[in-house]
Amino acid sequence: MATDFFEWDELSRAADDALRPERMFEGSRDFLRGWEVLWAIHQSIAAKGSGEQTPISACAMCASMALELALKSLITLEQKEPVASHSFARLFRQVSGRLREEVASQVRFDGASTSVNAVTSCLKSCEGTLDKWRYRHEHRDIDFNQGHMMSVTLALHEVVSRRLVEWRKRSHPIQTQRASFTEERARALVARALERLHHEESDLADDVNERTWSHRFAVHLEREVRRMDVRLLPEGITRGNLSVDCEYNRRGDDPKRLHELAARVKAEADGLDSVADMDALTVYPDVIVHRRGKLGPNLIAIEVKRANARREAIEWDMEKLTTYKSELGYIHAFLVVFGRRRPRIVAARASPMP
Repeated sequence: MATDFFEWDELSRAADDALRPERMFEGSRDFLRGWEVLWAIHQSIAAKGSGEQTPISACAMCASMALELALKSLITLEQKEPVASHSFARLFRQVSGRLREEVASQVRFDGASTSVNAVTSCLKSCEGTLDKWRYRHEHRDIDFNQGHMMSVTLALHEVVSRRLVEWRKRSHPIQTQRASFTEERARALVARALERLHHEESDLADDVNERTWSHRFAVHLEREVRRMDVRLLPEGITRGNLSVDCEYNRRGDDPKRLHELAARVKAEADGLDSVADMDALTVYPDVIVHRRGKLGPNLIAIEVKRANARREAIEWDMEKLTTYKSELGYIHAFLVVFGRRRPRIVAARASPMP
């Protein structure tokens, strides 16, 4: 049996490159909708002349994020990495000349057609909109040409929408039933759940019982499963019929446990108070992602261990993980080690059931 270790920072950076353009574009559309609502409120309050505070700062920030994410989505569709910058003009320069022409052909400034140079000048004039309006109290007499800025954003949306239709026809999203849900994607799913746990439940003590930690981790993992792209799932599986369970012990009508290891764990745990069992010595997976029932599929099996757990307990979990893959047919199996610092993930390499 061989294992690979993946540190937290590497996992946090693991991105689903094939899905990035769509996700960025979804974010752009969300900010555009936010801008539309806030701008309507702003106009309504301004028309009353009541002196009531309008949400103009929020309008400017939503407009900025809608524009920036639309640009980055277009860049990633060309299989480039967007520069780490809020500079609209710099991002626009990353787009190929052909696509810049296509965007410019869709832009109308005050009802008139325009050019690539005019669009670039507009984007330069909007530089710093996000930061300035976010810290409005630090600036005086700030303004931005909201009409021109949103014209460019809407033109980008037109172009990105067309390109996404072509992008979805490519062969990269799905190859075979199991190849689609790769180990890299499974690790990224687990890592995102761990990141949620780390940020949202920082008060969870390192020395808490592993079952408590497993439960809270499973809650966040289920949230990530519900957000998965359906194209990554095995044929016939939807997010709705997947479950995330702790110590699940059924396989159809039979217990979902490892018969060869059951006798051993019974002998090792003889006389052990199950309530005080801090190492969670069982032959049920701590956390699983699966479709309930005998037919499955079983997607991920996860064992959880504290960093200060006995070496024998960790080796025992790794043995179980390889058996989950060979006997119960789990596609992926991971050991999550937590405590003292951010978690790490160990992937079991046993061959899955044919």
